[in-house]
Amino acid sequence: MFEDINFKDMKRDQMALVDRYYGCWSTHHNISVWSTFQDPFSCPPRIRRLANIIILWNNGDSDSMSELSRKVGLTSKDLKYIFENVCTEFHDSLIIDKSRPYARLRRNLFEIIPYHKR
Repeated sequence: MFEDINFKDMKRDQMALVDRYYGCWSTHHNISVWSTFQDPFSCPPRIRRLANIIILWNNGDSDSMSELSRKVGLTSKDLKYIFENVCTEFHDSLIIDKSRPYARLRRNLFEIIPYHKR
């Protein structure tokens, strides 16, 4: 579990080790790597691309949510719609699961959100 790590200040050899955790050990040694970020943009792109599951909460910042939507494969309109009409409670979360196409979007882990990309 990596929690709020400042990847920007890491030395090259430290970042290489983190890459091994995410890229090699997680896939070849059956290890699940969890990371939490208060700011989703502090997650390095190579780690974000390797993620199978992304959990989002509405942060109220429409500009950052719009930019984030593109990084997770949704349109900004669709992400806005989900948080205004599906994940409406304060603690509701949106799960984006790249490993399960039939249940790609879920509310609060288990409730499947029907989604057909426009």
